[in-house]
This record gives sequence, C-alpha cells and structure tokens, in this order.
Amino acid sequence: LYAETAATPGNAFVDAWFIEVDLGHEGIPTLLKKCRDYEAYRRQGIEQHDGDDFPWIVWSLHHSDPATAERRRTALREEIDRDRQLDPGQYHVVAPAQLLALLQTGAAR
Repeated sequence: LYAETAATPGNAFVDAWFIEVDLGHEGIPTLLKKCRDYEAYRRQGIEQHDGDDFPWIVWSLHHSDPATAERRRTALREEIDRDRQLDPGQYHVVAPAQLLALLQTGAAR
C-alpha cells in the first residue's frame, strides 16, 4: 500500500509511506528480500524525481499468537539492522496497533 500523510490540510510537508502487512505467513528471509527489492527501487530514483525523499517503508507484522508476532517483529528489525545493503532508518517495524499512531505522528528523517 502506498499512502501520503500531512499534519494539516494545505501543509507542504507530506510523509509518504509504503505499507506492508504480514499476517505471519511469510518467513523473515522473504520479508528481507522484499526490503532489498525496495532498496533496488529506491536506487532507481523514480520516487525522488521531484526532489522528494523516498517513502518510508513500514512493516506491520501480525500473528495469531502475540508472542510469536513480537518475536517476528524483533527478528525482522534485527535482520534489517544487520543488512549492509539497507538503510535501517528507512524502515519501521510495528505491531498493527502501532500503525495508525506512526502514520499520524510521522517519522523523523
């Protein structure tokens, strides 16, 4: 999902987001590959053609077992942080309940 958020109507500052939702069906290596796909896309410069920053990438990870969901979020965050091909600051890994608050408050670059 691609979304844009702004603090107030008419505000020139807009956050752009690529939002990925995983319900616990994909393995962490598959999610990390998707992160690398985003990095390859970022390097093409398509999203930055007007001088804008590349959209934030948000992973909202869910699982029917809350403990498993938290382990998966931690594992993905750690893999993103370790991967030298990725900019860890570009990624947010959240629980579904945290997604709306992140989109409302924005993300610092």
